[in-house]
Amino acid sequence: ASAPAARTSLKQIRELVGRVKVEDIDRDTVRQFMDARSTKDKPNSVRRKTAVMLKMLNEAYAEGLMARHVKAPKQPRRAQPNHRCLTDDEEARLRRIMSHDSHEYGQLVTTLVDTGMRLGEALDMEWKAVKPDFSSVTVVQSKTGRVRSIPLTKRVEQIFRDKIFSHKPKPWTVDRSAMYRSWRKARSFMGLDSDSGFTPHALRHTFASRLIQRGAPLEVVKTLMGHAKMDQTLEYAHLAPE
Repeated sequence: ASAPAARTSLKQIRELVGRVKVEDIDRDTVRQFMDARSTKDKPNSVRRKTAVMLKMLNEAYAEGLMARHVKAPKQPRRAQPNHRCLTDDEEARLRRIMSHDSHEYGQLVTTLVDTGMRLGEALDMEWKAVKPDFSSVTVVQSKTGRVRSIPLTKRVEQIFRDKIFSHKPKPWTVDRSAMYRSWRKARSFMGLDSDSGFTPHALRHTFASRLIQRGAPLEVVKTLMGHAKMDQTLEYAHLAPE
């Protein structure tokens, strides 16, 4: 899903095992890689990078390049999710502050928090993804490879109605790096510099939490979020114990 992240993982794998012959790679080799990365990375990051390495070894075994299948060593415990959600006041302040840099930034904040789209999904979408009557948007290039349709709220519907008259090939002309700079500036202005969870992805968490708190069935939330497994959706279930 992320080429830069994949290249980083591959570089780190090669640094440790690049001089080891393929036939000599075993569980100890994988364990050494995990131990080496554990001193620098968080558990979830170690798990992801190890998964890349094991996938490569599985392919090597399937292609006959290795005589034995390398099984995964015990993985670092996955950190418990701590989904940061925005309050209504935080959302309004964030939108107001970022709109000073660009009107589109404020519109994008509203769209992300009302649709649950990932930032990349929103910026990559084309006009054909928006239904002609502005009732929904279809996400095609999702992280999981699944296609999903998300109904639009009245305020997002109005944003797209206003933007379509610009005759641009895509709804959004936002420069991603500039948008992140604006976000960091707004976070600082709001006194949230130390809040590591206050990122654009928090808007997606906010979307899910609001659905749950308003009684949306978990299956509906799973579909709208584009989750591959129900386990991901269940991470929000504590917001509505009933």
